[in-house]
Amino acid sequence: MTHAVGHRGPDGEKTMVDGPVGPAFRRLALVGPDNGAQPLLSDDGSVVLIANGEVYNHRDLEKSRIPDVALRTRSDCGVLTHLYVREGRHFLDHVAGVFAIALWDRKRRTLVLARDRFGIKPLYYARVGDQVVFGSEIKALFQHPECPRAVDWDVALGEQTLTVAPYLSQEPATSWFRGVEMVPAGAIVTIDLTSGSTTRHDYWKLPDFDGQASLSDEEFVTAYRELLAESVRDCANIEGSSRIITQTAVAKCVSGRVMSLGPVSGSGNSGYTVAVSDPVTISC
Repeated sequence: MTHAVGHRGPDGEKTMVDGPVGPAFRRLALVGPDNGAQPLLSDDGSVVLIANGEVYNHRDLEKSRIPDVALRTRSDCGVLTHLYVREGRHFLDHVAGVFAIALWDRKRRTLVLARDRFGIKPLYYARVGDQVVFGSEIKALFQHPECPRAVDWDVALGEQTLTVAPYLSQEPATSWFRGVEMVPAGAIVTIDLTSGSTTRHDYWKLPDFDGQASLSDEEFVTAYRELLAESVRDCANIEGSSRIITQTAVAKCVSGRVMSLGPVSGSGNSGYTVAVSDPVTISC
């Protein structure tokens, strides 16, 4: 399964077999490249965690939520195991970032799967007999010969990205494959490996808006500009940010339009432009 998603993590690979659970991880080392390998364990070894993504406010969480804990790694995801031990299913309530998490709770014998608030990082899972397989891409699940792989055409053809009339919908996102589930954005899915039961906890939802605005247009613009600048600083480790620390170079690939120039101009760091004189083709 790890080989199927090897392109997602060229900097390291590890598989850990622990009783009924075998988490495997491919690493792209951005934070703590020399001391942040996964899986990550809690101090007492009762919690095993692998995570894809970044926790932007890990330093704030260290100070405010677990000030008495000495982290053993420099990984920004290291705070998650300690938060889970202390706060249970509420461990993501104050976490800001983009992430997909798989956590093995040895004491409760539960598998915990979770995604960030907007579902930026993908996470799929499927039941295969008395087993559960999960991964960042569906093709990792398909490495199991018995994983369901029949396309749900009714759902797939109704997908907004395939229609000429996109619309806002409260319907849950789907994988397009019958029997392959997506962990919902802003949710924690817990699977009891003893009973086989599955529960879902929504730790965050998009706030409701009744259409009544208390701010003027100018105040909205100012508030949006401040939030955008703060978000860019947090993600890119710009001076003034107390959050994510990336020990690798940061590149910006932009189109030059407003939606691209806004984040770049708000980042505050220097850069340079590369011009290409002849047409080129880039394959991804």
